[in-house]
Amino acid sequence: MSIYSTSLKKVVLEPRQFNQQRCEFRLDSGGTMYFTNLRLVNLGCGSSAGNDVYNNASGAYSVIKQLVLLDGSQELERCDETNRYLAWYNALNKNEDNFYVNQKLAKNKLGYRMNDIEEKVDANFAIDNTMVRHEPTNEASAINQSINSGWLDLRNCLPLLRALGALDTALMPNLRLQIEWETDARVCLKNDTTRNIRIFEPLLVCDEIVDDSMKAGLRAQMKDTAWKTYEHDLVIVPEGARSADRTDNEGVKQTSAITINGFDNKYIHRLVAMKAYSNPATSVGNGDSSVPIQPNESMGNGVFVSRAQHKEKVQFKVNGSNLLVGEGLTSPAMKADLHDECWGSLNIVPCGIFQSVGLDNPRDADDRTISRGANTAGQAGEDAFVQSSMLVGASDYIGVRLEERITDLQFRYERSCLFDDMVNKVESAELAVHFYAEVPKQLTMDGKGSYTIQYL
Repeated sequence: MSIYSTSLKKVVLEPRQFNQQRCEFRLDSGGTMYFTNLRLVNLGCGSSAGNDVYNNASGAYSVIKQLVLLDGSQELERCDETNRYLAWYNALNKNEDNFYVNQKLAKNKLGYRMNDIEEKVDANFAIDNTMVRHEPTNEASAINQSINSGWLDLRNCLPLLRALGALDTALMPNLRLQIEWETDARVCLKNDTTRNIRIFEPLLVCDEIVDDSMKAGLRAQMKDTAWKTYEHDLVIVPEGARSADRTDNEGVKQTSAITINGFDNKYIHRLVAMKAYSNPATSVGNGDSSVPIQPNESMGNGVFVSRAQHKEKVQFKVNGSNLLVGEGLTSPAMKADLHDECWGSLNIVPCGIFQSVGLDNPRDADDRTISRGANTAGQAGEDAFVQSSMLVGASDYIGVRLEERITDLQFRYERSCLFDDMVNKVESAELAVHFYAEVPKQLTMDGKGSYTIQYL
C-alpha cells in the first residue's frame, strides 16, 4: 500500500503574498508536520513577445534571485544569488541526468549529445522551452504556463532541508518561505533581452504527515542537527588596461589582491569562485560584428558563467598564508582539476574551461572570417558560425578546499588584457567574482520545545 494513501497527504499551497518583486508562502501551523521535500512548481516567466527562451544555464530558475526559509523572524536557511548557484549546482550532475531529466524540469540546456555528422558536441538540442506570450494586463494561460514553467526541489538550494527529518510546526510554528524575483531580461532570457517579462505565480507542493504514529516517531528522533550551508559573497576586479596592439599576444598584466570579508569568523570547508562580467550588458550582443549572434541576444550562458581570461593566475591567502603552492593556479587545467577534486566533475562542453580555441584571436576582426580559419571544429553548435562557440571559456570555475576558520581571506588574481576591438571590451572588462563557501551550522534543541541556530 502506498505511503501516500496511509501516512502522507500532498498539499499544494498558494502564495500568501505575490507580486513581480517578491513572493511569500506560509505553511500551516498548529502541530502540522511536513516532510522536507518541498517543491516549487509553475516556476518561471512569460515574455512580452512569446518567442524567447530561458537562459541556457539556469533555465526557469533564472527568475529566483533569493530564497529564504524562516520561522517567524528566525532565519533558518537562505540561498543568495539562487539562480547563479543553481546554474553551477546543476552542472555538477551527470550528463545523462541533465539530458533526460533535469533540463525538462528546469527548462535549461544542460546535458549534451554527440553530433556524429558534424563531429561535434551538440548543445542546441534542448526541449522546447520557448516562453509564452503575455499581455501587459493579463497572465498567460494556465496551460501554457504549465508547459513553460519549471520544477524545483528546494533541498537543492536550502541544505537544511536535507539534514532535517521533518518540518514540525510544533517546534517551528511560523514557517515561511520568501522569494525575491529577478526581472532583468538580460539575466533571464536568451533570445531578446529587451523584452518585458512577467513572473508566473508559483505553487509550493508539500507532503504533510497525517499518520499520528509516524509523527510521534519523528518527533522522538528529533535531536541536535548539524549541516553545511552555502553562503555567498562578491568582490570586484576592476577593469584592466588593454594592449593597444593587435599583434601583442602577451597583453597588459593586471594584478589584484582583494579581501573577502563575508566569511570572517566562519569555518569554511570548500569554496567555489565564479568570474562573471559585472555589467550584464557585456554578456549581450549589440550588433558588434565581432560577435556572431543577434543584437540583444545572450552570449552562450549569459551572466551565469565563470569566464576564462588570458594568462590567469589565482591564489588565495588564508589567515596570512598562501593556500596553494608557488604562484597558485596558473592554467585552465589546474583550475579544472582542483575543482573536480573539491566539488566533482562539471557537465560542460569541450573547451568550456579555455579562453579560446586554436591560434585565431576571436576578438580580432582580421581573424573573424571563414577564409582565415574559424575556431568551430569540434565545438558545440551553440553560436558557432565564424568563430569559437560562446560556450568556450564560459565554465572556468575555481574550487578550493580551505578547512579553516577565517580571520583574513584574500583573493589574489592576475590576468593579461589583450587588444580588444569589441564595443563591450570583454578581454579587460570589470569582473564580478562570486564566491560560495561551504559553512557548517547547527540547530540545537533546548529540551523545552525551542531551539537555537549557530555557526560551528
